[in-house]
Amino acid sequence: MVGALSTTLLVALFAVTALHPHRPARSTPFNLQFAISWWINEAPVIALWWLALGTGVTLVGPRDSPWWWVVVGLVVADVVLLVWLLLRARAARPALGAALIEEYGARGRPGRTPTPWWRILVLPVMSWRPDVRRIRDRRYGPAGRAHLLDVYVSRRSPTTGGPVLVYLHGGGFVMGSKRLGGRPLLERLASRGWVCVSANYRLRGASYAERLDDTRAALDWVRGHAEDLGGEPAAVFLAGGSAGAHLAATTALVGKEVRGVAIVGVVGMYGFYGQVDNSLPGGTVVADHARPDAPPFLILHGALDTLVRREDVRETAQRLAAVSRSPVVHVEMPWANHNFDFFPSLRLGAVCDAVIRFAELTLDRPGRGVGPTGPEAGSG
Repeated sequence: MVGALSTTLLVALFAVTALHPHRPARSTPFNLQFAISWWINEAPVIALWWLALGTGVTLVGPRDSPWWWVVVGLVVADVVLLVWLLLRARAARPALGAALIEEYGARGRPGRTPTPWWRILVLPVMSWRPDVRRIRDRRYGPAGRAHLLDVYVSRRSPTTGGPVLVYLHGGGFVMGSKRLGGRPLLERLASRGWVCVSANYRLRGASYAERLDDTRAALDWVRGHAEDLGGEPAAVFLAGGSAGAHLAATTALVGKEVRGVAIVGVVGMYGFYGQVDNSLPGGTVVADHARPDAPPFLILHGALDTLVRREDVRETAQRLAAVSRSPVVHVEMPWANHNFDFFPSLRLGAVCDAVIRFAELTLDRPGRGVGPTGPEAGSG
């Protein structure tokens, strides 16, 4: 009984915190609100399983104690909270659609992929598709595990000239891995004929400029291998989450050219875009490097992000849009927290549909070849 009560109270604490978490006064790589709230907000089914495992024996046991009824009442309250967290993720789809339509007109409306309820309810922490092959641990540089990448390709008939997406993980530049974040999106795109790459990069002890060089080295690997994998190195999208979004955006805006690679679009998810260190000429604030010939940007952020202030991201998007001649689509998704691309969910399904539509519109743009990763400013 004590274990069941403890489970219901802990689940209630996490769920109530996730409903309206305290947002940070400044962007930060970690805080307690994030640790408590993000996972249950993005994958409340995990807590439903926790609740079932922690209270099941008590609920089917004897009803001869008033505490049994207390446990029942708390379980019902917990389930109501968790179902609400699960269903309110539906608000992401209209927000994403409205932003794309505002920028592109009626043709910006994303498609709607059927909801994979079996995956959301039965395998909430597992991302795997039988029609996608993961090619692991390809080396793109000399720095041990920091210079490894994974490639996701379709198991179906080989494709030719498919778009390429390179994903950079988050972790505040101190932690993280190519195995974490973005996998449902990468596998979804790979199943459609894309070549998707998830790359590690140097973390602790490395400067931002060195990490930027890592991203360029990964792009150079893509240039040399994309065609063999069925991809087109002249149609590369850069994407990232949190710190990875910072690297993706900066790589597309500034730095040395990677010949033969054209960054045609950038997708930043729950990104931090502020100052990192002083290793890059011109600074490491992304918006300071905005330029008229920048590629299109899709900037996605959660209205309830507990690590990166939405106001900071809003300012970055506004500054980019004020300079760039390409579309800059910025979406603050209602009820979304940080790390919203980690688990299969209603929200992430809508995000995947929006990213696919953004890519389709970008590749259809006249003169879509926006040039290499940046002007040969020489720095970095």
